[in-house]
Amino acid sequence: MAVRTKHIEGIGEVSFQKRRGVRNMKLRVDTRGKTVVTMPYFVPYALGEQFVKRNNGWVNLQRSRHTLLEDGTMVGRVHKLRFIAEPGIVKPRARVLASRIEVHHAGLSTDEAVQEAAKRAAVRALRREGERYLPKRLADIARAEGYSYASCQLKQLRGRWGSCDQNKHIVLNVYLMQLPDELIDYVIYHELAHTRHMNHGEGFWAEITAHLPEARQRRKQMKSYQPTVPAAKADAL
Repeated sequence: MAVRTKHIEGIGEVSFQKRRGVRNMKLRVDTRGKTVVTMPYFVPYALGEQFVKRNNGWVNLQRSRHTLLEDGTMVGRVHKLRFIAEPGIVKPRARVLASRIEVHHAGLSTDEAVQEAAKRAAVRALRREGERYLPKRLADIARAEGYSYASCQLKQLRGRWGSCDQNKHIVLNVYLMQLPDELIDYVIYHELAHTRHMNHGEGFWAEITAHLPEARQRRKQMKSYQPTVPAAKADAL
């Protein structure tokens, strides 16, 4: 196996591994957050670099999912994550309180099982905060701007911040509670605009900018965030 490591702007260190018997290039992010490209011997490294750059959004999303949660990390608006070591605990357990998330564990807080327990609790905390804030904020903006919609649901989404179907059912991502207020509002205006325009054509942008003149600027800002805990900023999407 031939291995070469190179720093790629917007991604970081990438390991290119040429293996015999491999016919296609494959891209993965390992459990340590390291980006690895497996490629055939006959493929030039330059093509491997182009392959990574074309998929930089996917790489950054996968890397963010491997981000270790630390003691004191803020989740949403009010919850602070606390890791509490208790020798003798067989399985990590977590609970969501009014202003903190407690993760009780034995061993290290960096253990995979402990981190998974923390992430699941963080999502529960975000859902609680979202239930108090997001439906009301959506209703307030819709009322003020003259929109109507059929329903609002909160879900844990990986690839998008919200959605609106042709029947005006709106879904908002619980991870929105980790974003600044102005970006939450942008997503809400975006989905409300879809109650009148289902695509992203000229009519859609005319609709949203009529109510939110800075919509395009906020759209660019949204590209810096990913739906994770914490709301990791990507170098590029």
